[in-house]
Amino acid sequence: MQVIENRNVSEPRVLIPWERDISDALRSKETEKYPLSQWYLGALYALDNHYNPDRIAQAAHSLRELIEKLPRVVQGSDVQTDTTDFKGMRRSINNRISKDKERYSEGWKNKKIDARLDKTLRKIENYFERNQLPTRDEQMQQAVATVDPMANSLDSEIRERKRKQLHRLWKRLERFAHHNNNPDVEEFGNCLKELENTIFDLLAPITAQNQEEILTILRHPDRSENDVERMFSLIERRGANSVFFFQQIAETTDVSWLFELEKRDYFKHPPSVEPIGDGQVIFPFWWPIRYLAKISSQAPDEVIEIVLQLPKIDNPRVYDGILDIALELQGEQSEKLKRKILEYTGIDYQFLPHKYTELLIHWTAENQTPVALELLKVLVAFTTKPQSTDQDTLPDPLPRVDLWDYQDLMSEGVHPLTKKAPYQVALILIDTTANMIRLRTHPVDRDKEEDQSEFWCQQLHKSDSDHRAPEETLVHTLTFACKEVFEKSPDIMEDLNKILRKQHWKIFKRLRYYLYAQYPNKKTKPWIRELILERKDYHEWQHTYEFQQMIRSACEYFGETLLTKEERTQIFEAICSGPPKDDFRERMDENFTEESFQQHQRDFHRRQLTPFASALFGKYETYFRELEGEVSAPISDEDYQPIRARFGSVSNHSPRSSEDLAILSDEMLLSYINEWEEEDRFYKNDGFIDINIEALAEEFQTIFKDSIISDPNKLRFWMENCEKIERPIYVQAMISAMQAHVKAKHFGKLDEWLTFCEWVLSHPNWEHERDYRRSDKSREYPDWTKARREISDFIGACLEEEVNVPITTREQLAKLLEMLCTQFDWRLDENRPVFLNQHNPYAEGINNTRSRALQDLVKFGFWLRRHDSGANISEITTILEKRFSPETEHSLTLPEYAILGRSLHYIFSLDTVWAAKHKSDFFPQETLSAWSAAFESFINYSQPFKPLFEILQDDFNFALQNLSNFGNYEISRRKPIDILGQHLFTYYLWDMYPLKGMESLLERFYEQTDSNREHRTNLFNYVGRFLQKNGEHLNQSLIDKIITFFEWRFEQREPTELQSFTLWLEAECLEAEWRLDTYSEILNVCENEIRGKPTRLETLCDMLPDHTPKVIECFAKIAANTPYILAEEVRAILKAGRESTDESVRSKTELIRENLLNSGRFVLPDLDD
Repeated sequence: MQVIENRNVSEPRVLIPWERDISDALRSKETEKYPLSQWYLGALYALDNHYNPDRIAQAAHSLRELIEKLPRVVQGSDVQTDTTDFKGMRRSINNRISKDKERYSEGWKNKKIDARLDKTLRKIENYFERNQLPTRDEQMQQAVATVDPMANSLDSEIRERKRKQLHRLWKRLERFAHHNNNPDVEEFGNCLKELENTIFDLLAPITAQNQEEILTILRHPDRSENDVERMFSLIERRGANSVFFFQQIAETTDVSWLFELEKRDYFKHPPSVEPIGDGQVIFPFWWPIRYLAKISSQAPDEVIEIVLQLPKIDNPRVYDGILDIALELQGEQSEKLKRKILEYTGIDYQFLPHKYTELLIHWTAENQTPVALELLKVLVAFTTKPQSTDQDTLPDPLPRVDLWDYQDLMSEGVHPLTKKAPYQVALILIDTTANMIRLRTHPVDRDKEEDQSEFWCQQLHKSDSDHRAPEETLVHTLTFACKEVFEKSPDIMEDLNKILRKQHWKIFKRLRYYLYAQYPNKKTKPWIRELILERKDYHEWQHTYEFQQMIRSACEYFGETLLTKEERTQIFEAICSGPPKDDFRERMDENFTEESFQQHQRDFHRRQLTPFASALFGKYETYFRELEGEVSAPISDEDYQPIRARFGSVSNHSPRSSEDLAILSDEMLLSYINEWEEEDRFYKNDGFIDINIEALAEEFQTIFKDSIISDPNKLRFWMENCEKIERPIYVQAMISAMQAHVKAKHFGKLDEWLTFCEWVLSHPNWEHERDYRRSDKSREYPDWTKARREISDFIGACLEEEVNVPITTREQLAKLLEMLCTQFDWRLDENRPVFLNQHNPYAEGINNTRSRALQDLVKFGFWLRRHDSGANISEITTILEKRFSPETEHSLTLPEYAILGRSLHYIFSLDTVWAAKHKSDFFPQETLSAWSAAFESFINYSQPFKPLFEILQDDFNFALQNLSNFGNYEISRRKPIDILGQHLFTYYLWDMYPLKGMESLLERFYEQTDSNREHRTNLFNYVGRFLQKNGEHLNQSLIDKIITFFEWRFEQREPTELQSFTLWLEAECLEAEWRLDTYSEILNVCENEIRGKPTRLETLCDMLPDHTPKVIECFAKIAANTPYILAEEVRAILKAGRESTDESVRSKTELIRENLLNSGRFVLPDLDD
């Protein structure tokens, strides 16, 4: 600023460079409504007029207006500051409420709101709305945050000072604006100078220049006090400068700045978590802590002192930095930060819990065992939220870190510590496990032994899954720690054992079983004897996994000295007296037989005696050898389940193998499959062997396929005696065997098989009665549904192109298809869907026999044409006409309409005239549900086809008229309305109708989707993918139509639709200039939609060499709105812009570079080559 008193007013004012810079900075932000630079220049010119006694006040008025309007300009918002008289409003509202109370003397409840009370309520609403308007001070603070997006990176004290600066200047100017007769000219000059500096700091593009200056000072070996002061003025000017400074000194581990930073209190105000509304928060990064972590090994004492003086806060980013410092320091120094580390474990948010594991490893390696144990105790603990005391509510305790981090903590952090201090770690983990079980157990059950550990930790030392629950991981680590004690510290083994015995939860008894099994020795022998002898239920319950391990290991190690002969006899007698027959009978219910119980009993004895094998004697040893001789596989540890069980899994077996069945004569085999009943089943070898008809049918199918079909005499017997087969499941097996031969192209007996199929279809698909249930395994109430379905599969196989059975079977195949397509189908005709809780008629169609037969009917047509390209397909049309006829015995169902809808284009290709004539039969508009099922299926599974559109145009119209009812069926994952739009767009491209106007189906589609614009976005995406897939070549007429379509859509200015233009941008078939110009316009429209979203610049980079100015124009808009862009792509674009021969391009590029640096997304080295 030039000196106010020494201006010659007769000369026109010439701005000095500094004033021009301020004016330019204001001009870059001003609008027509708010001419910031003119207010500034007006103030300067007013000051020059020494003949005006009021010049100071007038200049102050201009500058006050500038400060007041500056926030609105930089925020891009015209929100008014609040000047409301709230005190007066409150007085007025209170008076009205008092009068309203007089009228509502009995209170407000259930009373009608009259006009006067309504006015009162509106005044209250207006009062609160006005309270939401920002004050002038708040607007100025927001303006600072807007022009400096990295302001939060500054120290909180600096940030507060900058926020108040504009308001303080406004207050100072207010005094000058009050027409004071004796204004202090020098003070006003200082005020103007401060305002100019503030404006320049806020608005001037100085970040790149500042960062270059910061680098210069940092690189200077002998910096002066002025250099230091200049440095701090630079880093306090912009948040980006502060970040850049700390990044540089951290990367170079420059300790020389530590004293200066500490002197200026840069380490005293770590940021807390900041709420941002709707229950969300942000976690500000604190750059000073990163610097301290980087230099901690060079100045450990100073860094430790600084960290220990930090206040307790709730921001995990700060504490993560403290963890980094602790990891950098050596043992005793690192240990000094214990208080801050434990402080971190107590806050709600945990960002990088894996660092706890690293710290445990570090402290263990540095021999800081006591402090490592103290941290371990906190880290492994489980906590739970308060739960209801209701007995049905189960608490859910969890550790403070997630599953994966907890696993890493145990395996990577606790295991090394355990090797150094196994006993101490074991004690911590015992307490943790006991507390975890206590927390997960309802209070009324906490005095019981039961902990359900067999379910949440089936094995104590390992898991078969990588996805272990944290409680399982805890127990595995506890087991490891106890093993370390038993193995390496036998002198304190007894102490550990006493502690385990005191724990009343079952998991600890299991752990003792396991440890004693692993370490049988003189000290553990009495403990093992006690556990074996105290058990009283050998006759009832099978051994658990760990208990039998302990018995086996001890018997093998100690032999007969473990137990006396009398003690063993008592145990073996108890085993042989079990298991209780009544319990087995109750479980088996009507399936109980003496034979099955005896088998179960022998298996039980074998399992119970196996762990004692090396200690058996006399009759018990003889009996055990006998049991062992009955089976080939020995019993292993894995055969004992962690959960005590009396019976095992169920597996299906045939009563006779296919080899046994093949020995029987045909008559005997027929008699056997008819007579054998499923009640014949038994228990064997740890589980129920379910001897059932399904397994027998599979064996029968095997011998029918391998033996009977190849033997003419045997096949003749079964064909001639088919009516004597009493269970349809065996008929199904026969058809399945025939299908296997057809697929192998064995057609010799095909006529006989087709005749057999006709006989099968002569059996009706009975309606199901309430009094009994039909089944394909039943003799009394046979169900032929599956056998009929097997025939459908058989015919489908015959018609496959790879199989292609002889044309001589035409008549038989046609007859079978007619029967399948027209006969009663229980599920279809009684509306009994296959899939519950779904609404997918097409899925139902392919899973029901009659509807699926319609697909086979189409296959039949193509099979005919493969044999004769001009073949008549009258069988198909005749069958379909029967189904369409009002006189049909069984009306078409929705699943059949869905199949027919999908099949129309195939039938159209077989007989165009007939298909066109019967189009309304396929899509009956008079029955909306049937039409929807058919047309949605058609849309989903058919590609656009010009000849079909000509006969289906009225159906497309009908779909648009009923769009609210379209897409209700779950026919595919794709949305039918989206696919309809794609079809309509394709027909527009093919000139089937114009883009706009009464005849345009596409325009009608957009009108009908106004309430759900997602469909518009999806269609816009589809067009983009279509263009992208066509590469560089696309018919020019299609391109013209697509561009016309785009221009029509762009007129609507719909951001959610247009933001998908990135797919269009990649379409090389469109001119690059058009793509870039269009993209630039779209970025203006979609500014809010792209803000904050990641953006790839690969396509723009590819277009740089030939279209630099337009790429720069687009990139400027992207860079202003999205923080997620790749540095290498940014660097390439900036390089091309700075090397451009166009001065305007270079200038715009520098501005982009400045804004990127100012936003803190990049620092200077990121953007320089």
